[in-house]
Order: sequence, then C-alpha cells, then structure tokens
Amino acid sequence: MLIWIGVVAGFAGVGAVPNYFMLLFMFLFYGVRGIATPVLKDYIQRITFSEIRATVLSVRNFIILILFSCTGPLLGKIADTWHIPSAMWVAAAFYFMTGGIILMLMDRSSSKMEQRVADGPGD
Repeated sequence: MLIWIGVVAGFAGVGAVPNYFMLLFMFLFYGVRGIATPVLKDYIQRITFSEIRATVLSVRNFIILILFSCTGPLLGKIADTWHIPSAMWVAAAFYFMTGGIILMLMDRSSSKMEQRVADGPGD
C-alpha cells in the first residue's frame, strides 16, 4: 500500500508544484519505484512455485510494458494539448484508481486464502 501511495503522491506532487520543488516529488517517485521493484519481485519469488516462477516474472514485466505503452502516448497527448501538470494529475488519478482496484482484489484473494487455511483440508 505504501508503494501505491508513493507512486500516486509522486505524480500528484509533480502536477501540483510548478517550480523546482517538483524535483522532490520526482525523487520520491523514483525512490519508491527503486524500492518497489526488488520488493515486489522478492514477494513474487516467495509466493510462486518454482515451476512457474520465471513465467510469472515475465508476465509481470509484460504487464508493466503494456501499461506504459497504453498510458505513455495518452499522457504525452494530454501534455501536448494542455500542459505537463495536467498529464501528471491524470497519471495520479489513473494509478490511484488502478492501484485501489488491485489492492481490493488482493485483499479479497488473501481473505479467501486465509479462510481455506482456517477450514483445513477438505474431505
């Protein structure tokens, strides 16, 4: 959740601060991104069976590239049409919504997993 908040705050901060102080938010964004990548890859490696681990990591990278390929040109068009702060606000809103949906799905999935563990083995 902290990764999600850091990414959204980074985009929103760059959109909100029109001067050199936005560099602080860019450092925040890239700092969170630099921490998130190894943390999330480690998490994936711990929860994934070794037989499919490489596939899961490849799919993760593919999803990241697809998201960038979809959002990059759109944000560029927004920046060209209006200005860069508007594009950063749109990015913050997009990642806020998609991150929120992903967190809800993860919470629901972990709740189901906890319930299966609590129920014990089936008959």
